[in-house]
Amino acid sequence: MSSYIQYPIVKFGFIVIYRQGNLTYILLIEIDLHIVNNSFYFLVIWRVTMDYFIDALKQYANFNGRARRKEYWMFILVYMIINMVLAVLGLEMISMLVGLILLIPSISIATRRLHDTGRTGWWQLIILIPIIGLIVLIVFLVQDSHDTNDYGVNPKLDTGL
Repeated sequence: MSSYIQYPIVKFGFIVIYRQGNLTYILLIEIDLHIVNNSFYFLVIWRVTMDYFIDALKQYANFNGRARRKEYWMFILVYMIINMVLAVLGLEMISMLVGLILLIPSISIATRRLHDTGRTGWWQLIILIPIIGLIVLIVFLVQDSHDTNDYGVNPKLDTGL
C-alpha cells in the first residue's frame, strides 16, 4: 500500500492599479503555490482581513455582544484601504457613497468593541468633543478585552461549545 502525501496549496492574489493617460487599469492577479516541501510558507493576510470585514458587514445591525480588537481594527484597515484606493483614483463621490454605506456597520462594530471593554456604545458620542474626544475614543477602542461582563463572555475565551 503506497502512502499518498498531499502537499498544501497556497493561494494569494493582489491588485495592481495603474493609470495610463485618461484610462485606469485594475488587474487582479491570483497565484497558486504548490508547496513541494514544508520549507516554504506564505501567510495570506488579505484573506483573513477580508474575512473580518465581511463578518462585520454581516452583523451590520447587531449592536449586542462583543467584538475583539482584531475584528474591529481589521474592519477599519479594510475601510481605510478602500477609501485610499478610491481617493487615489479620484473617485471622491464613490468614496463618500462607500462611507455612507459603511456608516451603520462602523457604528455597530465600534459599539460591540466598546462592549468588549466594558463600556456602553453611547461612548462613541464622545467624539463630538473636538480633538480630546477622538483621543479618548481611540484609547477606549485599543484597550484589551475584559472578562465576562454585562455584554457577554470574553470572545477570547469563548470556545463556542
